[in-house]
Amino acid sequence: MLGQKVNGEPYAPDEPAAIAQVAHGIGIAIDLLGAKKASVSGEILESLRSLQTTSLAANEALGKLPDAVAERLRGSSAEEKSSRERA
Repeated sequence: MLGQKVNGEPYAPDEPAAIAQVAHGIGIAIDLLGAKKASVSGEILESLRSLQTTSLAANEALGKLPDAVAERLRGSSAEEKSSRERA
């Protein structure tokens, strides 16, 4: 479904699902525009603005995800090492 990331890092387990959800929302917005081509109402424009806001928030959250996962893994690794040293 997704190509390799530009930086070569693997996708986090929940990243593809989040991207698919955003893509689905964009598809719905495009369908709405196609269905009401003749009269673009304020409701459709508001939906598109909301979708844009959601998309930007998702991108921001996804951008922070690899660092959060790495930090969590480092924390788990440090706890395991400390536990082994005490034993």
